[in-house]
Amino acid sequence: MNKRAISIMQKMAAYNGLHMDIPSETVYGMKHGYQVWIAQQQNSLLSVNFSVCRPGGYPKVEEINPVLKATRCLGKCTVSKNVVSVSVKDGLSKKGPQKVEEALQVMTAYFGSNGYKNCCQNCEETEGSETYILAGNRANLCPNCFQELSTAMHMQLQTKDQKKENVVAGIVGALLGALIGAVAIVILGQLGYVASLSGLLMGVCALKGYELLGGKMSTKGIVLSVIIMLGMVYVGHRCDWAISAANYFGVDVFQTFGLMPDFIAEGYIGARDYFTGLTMVYVFAALGAVPTIVMSLSNQKKGTLTYKMQNTNADVEWY
Repeated sequence: MNKRAISIMQKMAAYNGLHMDIPSETVYGMKHGYQVWIAQQQNSLLSVNFSVCRPGGYPKVEEINPVLKATRCLGKCTVSKNVVSVSVKDGLSKKGPQKVEEALQVMTAYFGSNGYKNCCQNCEETEGSETYILAGNRANLCPNCFQELSTAMHMQLQTKDQKKENVVAGIVGALLGALIGAVAIVILGQLGYVASLSGLLMGVCALKGYELLGGKMSTKGIVLSVIIMLGMVYVGHRCDWAISAANYFGVDVFQTFGLMPDFIAEGYIGARDYFTGLTMVYVFAALGAVPTIVMSLSNQKKGTLTYKMQNTNADVEWY
């Protein structure tokens, strides 16, 4: 989240009498008797979240949708057991604090008039629940459930950390992912599209392939994946030009692939065009790889975060 968005979130918290948890970029607190947490979704929309229950069962989307249509500020609603999430249109705009206030009033009024009570999303205890970060995820829990779940999560993380990275399988995964990118370079190039765009796919697939088959993404995995990616970008780009040259000169593709340096040296293929294209594929591969690496490392770090949310001005209680 950028500085502007964080600033709006802080103003949103102050405007609505809530708190801002900086580490998780979450606005949270009690509003009209209901614990709420507000955060940016992956699609950049702002979501307002509650955990509620009543004797009649879990909330239902079809019952909430008519309420959403009564105001312009609310968007899509999703329900997962007792957790209700509602998106706020333009929630990160300058009028975001006011839009969130309207969303809070509408939703809490609906919950109150329909017998829903604030509750722990795990055991549905209606007293004492608070907002926590549990393995990087936001949750409304009672202290007992948080202690139980955080202990279990800690044991899972220890088991995961002890799991050895399968480097050989990871290399195979990176090769398969890079092969997808290389094939895309050839296909797009032969179809007349900008082959460099497939470098983006190369960067993502090589890294994801290593992580999927290797079991985890480490510094070693990143280095090996990048090396494989660099080699496959070169091979894919050279194959693309070799096929084009073979079709033009009417010779065998494999022979042309081996003679590419000679064709370039003798001027049959423009060196400037060839190497400019290769550079562009590498640039796009980097554009795909760098965000993937950052996101993977960030998710690993967030996955270890478990704590009770605190006011920005207070110390964070870590578990």
